[in-house]
Amino acid sequence: MIAYQTNGRWFVRVEGGHRNRDIIPSRTIEVPEKPEPVATWRDSVEDGYGWGYSTYTQFRAADVTFVVQSYHWDAAPGYSWEESWEDFAEDAQPPVIGEAFEWTGDGWEPIPHPMAVPAGGDGE
Repeated sequence: MIAYQTNGRWFVRVEGGHRNRDIIPSRTIEVPEKPEPVATWRDSVEDGYGWGYSTYTQFRAADVTFVVQSYHWDAAPGYSWEESWEDFAEDAQPPVIGEAFEWTGDGWEPIPHPMAVPAGGDGE
């Protein structure tokens, strides 16, 4: 995503991408001021066909709030499906992320929440 100003007006553009052989076009919206990030989270899925994840970032620009979703899919061996794109996410709301723990066999150890995005990271 990029934000840029032209003739005193602010715009936000997402880059689109591809879903297998289909092209997802870039899209641009106008916002009243430079957007600032409000929340970031991720979601992932894994099945017999591969593994994919989305990183979401919610932005606010004055009274406008929007979410940008970046998605990436890695196909399992033997499959050729490719997907990597960025778009505006409709109706996405940040989750309330609580604590996360991993069972070690001897007890519970705190771990980073699987939906949390590391500081300075995009979930990759």
